[in-house]
Amino acid sequence: MVVSHWTGRSLTFALFVCALTAGSFVSAAATEADDVYAAFRSKYIDGGNAVLQFQDVTMTALSGELTLGGGDRFRLDLGARAVICDGKTVWNYDSLGSKVVINTYKGGRGVLTPAAMFTFFAQKGELALTRSASSTGARMYVLEWNAQDPDDSYASLQKIVLHLDESTLQPLEVNASDGITQFHWRISGIRKLERADDSLFSFTPDEGTRVIDLR
Repeated sequence: MVVSHWTGRSLTFALFVCALTAGSFVSAAATEADDVYAAFRSKYIDGGNAVLQFQDVTMTALSGELTLGGGDRFRLDLGARAVICDGKTVWNYDSLGSKVVINTYKGGRGVLTPAAMFTFFAQKGELALTRSASSTGARMYVLEWNAQDPDDSYASLQKIVLHLDESTLQPLEVNASDGITQFHWRISGIRKLERADDSLFSFTPDEGTRVIDLR
């Protein structure tokens, strides 16, 4: 299951796919792909605490901020909407409608969560590295993961492409496909946190908020 939009209907994380940025490509050995990915993880992801700003350009110009709190804890802020998870419970809050939908969190390989989006790479399947130049001339690493058989797929995804700035390793775009649906997200900023505040990953509704508890 590919996680769809973070509204009351679904908890699926709709990150990913489209065409690669135009440019010239140079093949690289698999060991170099692993090294680049490991360096990216070390700089921005390892430790599990990070915050990033993104824009979903798949269908609408939806933008927001995602905070990772280690393990399966995350907080997704989309203006009037927020999706909050403490690793056990998920709150999907709509401030305009004064409503919160509560679900039991279900992780695992069949569900692509924010906590897993940059960390499952190369668990199974094939990881390859190319280099590309954007339309502005900026140099990028392009990490591409492909499932080699159905058992390799992650949340039904067959292909995921991560674009990294070659000098800073900052992620710029994430593209993905399950073979039918394509996704494309742009990342405008990311920073590693020493520790995210625990209060970010819990939710207590204000008085008068409509609570729909589906646990």
